[in-house]
Amino acid sequence: MGISASSGQIYDLLNGFEDAIDHELEMIGFVTQNEINGVGKILDEVFLDESKMANFKGFYDLEHKFSKIGVDRGQANKILRYYYADGRFEELIDEMNTSDSPSESRTFNLKDYDK
Repeated sequence: MGISASSGQIYDLLNGFEDAIDHELEMIGFVTQNEINGVGKILDEVFLDESKMANFKGFYDLEHKFSKIGVDRGQANKILRYYYADGRFEELIDEMNTSDSPSESRTFNLKDYDK
């Protein structure tokens, strides 16, 4: 699949034109640092507590907490994949591979990143 861009688009992006950058971000989507930190705090609550880890069933246990901070399932999956790729919360994220998680929120291998 080829990607085409005009000379004007390239110039605008290389030189930091806000409209061009905003347009590109809208096209690809982005995750804010606040979303990353918010999900991290939620994961910490479970990951750092042995009893919570032992009782953790899957993604559905956390989804309502993600929603409270404005992170939908799609964004949460991106952030979980980010943390997993960085080697953080691996044990907890691996525990999501159960029937208590929606199918798209069970595995977070990088080879599956575009799915």
